[in-house]
Amino acid sequence: MNALHVWLRRAVWLIIGIAGFWVAYQFGSGYSRCRDLGSEKGLCIFTAVSGAYDAVAVMVITTVFKILSFLLP
Repeated sequence: MNALHVWLRRAVWLIIGIAGFWVAYQFGSGYSRCRDLGSEKGLCIFTAVSGAYDAVAVMVITTVFKILSFLLP
């Protein structure tokens, strides 16, 4: 295995780690915002999960669209 493969694997793990922290931040901020409004814990968990899912979906769709618009004529 050459050095390029090693660095590519490290970069992928770094990106996965950053993405994980970003999702955790999205969940935490949505949960705390909901709890600040005085909502019930179960509802806030559901709201935070759906909000984090929406944020991830928008980010993935936007990124795929940008990559495809760059590659395709």
